[in-house]
Amino acid sequence: MNRCLLPILSILLLASCNQETKKAKHIMFEINVEEGIKNKVDKLLLSDAAMDIDIIPLETNDSCFIQKIRKMDIGENDLFINNVSVAYSRLFRFDKSGKFKNIVSREGDGPMHIMSIDGFGIDEKNQLVHVANAFGFQNEIKTYKYDGTWTNTIHPAHPGEALFGTFNWDQRGYNYFNGKHVIRRFLPLQDGSKDNWQIGILDIYGKVLAHFYDPNILCYQKEIDNNNSRHSIDKIRYAWGTDSPVQNRYFNHINFMFEANDTIYRYNEKNNTLKPRYIMHCGKRPDAESIYKIGKNSDYFKYIFAFDLLETKDYLYIDVEKDLSAFLLRVDKQCGDILSLELEGEIIEGFMTKYRKVDAPHFTNDLCGGLPFYPTSTTDRQWICAYNAFDLLEQVDIDELKQSEVLLPEKRNQLVRILENLKEDDNPVIMVATLKH
Repeated sequence: MNRCLLPILSILLLASCNQETKKAKHIMFEINVEEGIKNKVDKLLLSDAAMDIDIIPLETNDSCFIQKIRKMDIGENDLFINNVSVAYSRLFRFDKSGKFKNIVSREGDGPMHIMSIDGFGIDEKNQLVHVANAFGFQNEIKTYKYDGTWTNTIHPAHPGEALFGTFNWDQRGYNYFNGKHVIRRFLPLQDGSKDNWQIGILDIYGKVLAHFYDPNILCYQKEIDNNNSRHSIDKIRYAWGTDSPVQNRYFNHINFMFEANDTIYRYNEKNNTLKPRYIMHCGKRPDAESIYKIGKNSDYFKYIFAFDLLETKDYLYIDVEKDLSAFLLRVDKQCGDILSLELEGEIIEGFMTKYRKVDAPHFTNDLCGGLPFYPTSTTDRQWICAYNAFDLLEQVDIDELKQSEVLLPEKRNQLVRILENLKEDDNPVIMVATLKH
């Protein structure tokens, strides 16, 4: 942890500890990630986090053929899916049985159309869908009724201003939560902007309630400016900037974790503040330039960094990476004990940089069986995973599945029936795991 951050964070933690202990003694403040990755197990069970699972085979027809899913969200009766292809990005609406209902938003130039979807969120109470449109270009949040009727557009930033959510296609740019627009972006340092917030909380009308940024970055503003004054190819290779923060929701609260990730914060809606909630001990850290510059060197990959966070009733699940591997850590919220599931990958030479090619380790689906489970998208009470029809038919032995021991045999039998009628070119099968509470 940076020296200039320690005094501030210590004061925050002390005040936070005194308040939190009175309200929730089970909240701990230290997670020993460096030691925890050594406690390896062969599997982590989905049933540790979830109590039920719904299986939804999506209807397949020419109006709703799905090529690639970037994000999903689910309400009481509706399932929304952002489908992308080379040509377009569209938001589909299905019912909970998988029957196609309508297209909520489609590409076009009119006031009701979108250029690209950079995230979306649903307002179940008012039956509205908020869609982030072309962040970094048009910078719009368009609102639709569930039936696709456009109702409103707001601009969280002027057109053309840096509002990009991430270099990756993981929909970190935008979400809607508890009546608020939540915008996440990497620092727009490459365009010369000094507007360095990474998390923006806006009310329903687009008024800014709060802006947050990674405090680590302020210690290195001069170095950042110097690096970003470099030229052309050299500038791209050595540019400083951070990816958008990780966001996780669980039962009416929201967690954030910045790229330097030694701290997990919780958003306080009443005061519009971020409160340090967990400190992660990840061992020795590289210097700031190694963390933030785009052109990673080989030494960077020997350090521990966290890339995803999932909270449940009893556990925090943290996806961390080190060397060639990804580790899914199950952290007990009561006592801090950690179990670790490892998946090995490889280091790839990309365009002027290196990156680690590895997926997060998956949960064993002991609820209904089938392929391993890791959420494609999350809500505050559900994890949602999409399975390609070809992969299911290729990798699941139906006869073996019929004999498998699971906690919910009626759901296993439903999955068997779906697989027996599934075709390779059908739309994906969606599994929705309901979290324990």
